[in-house]
Amino acid sequence: ICFGILIVSIILFFFSCVGSSLSDYEPGKSEYITMAKSFVKEILKAPTTAEFCSFSEFAVATSDEGVIRVKGYVDAQNSFGAMIRTHFTIQMIVDDSDNYNCIYMKFGDEEAGTYITGTFKPVN
Repeated sequence: ICFGILIVSIILFFFSCVGSSLSDYEPGKSEYITMAKSFVKEILKAPTTAEFCSFSEFAVATSDEGVIRVKGYVDAQNSFGAMIRTHFTIQMIVDDSDNYNCIYMKFGDEEAGTYITGTFKPVN
């Protein structure tokens, strides 16, 4: 019986620790980059050929208003099959349901959405 109580206590302790860490979860640079990549892949002619810049080459920043900005580049095939490097800037926000919404995208010379200006702080 003591062994069973000990096991139950350990399980309850584990879940109480996990629960608190999940509720305190703050997304970071890696998650922001992943979301930006997914927005970029949506507009590529050949998304499976996409080769993004390295993690350290991405520039990620957030504003006090909750806007997340990710800058980087991707090498991907165009409609003629040639690999082309294109620089991009994505601005996104997270809604109340924890969904990421792209509010601005600059892909090469093309722009869509409204660019949010203001003070952005780098995310490490």
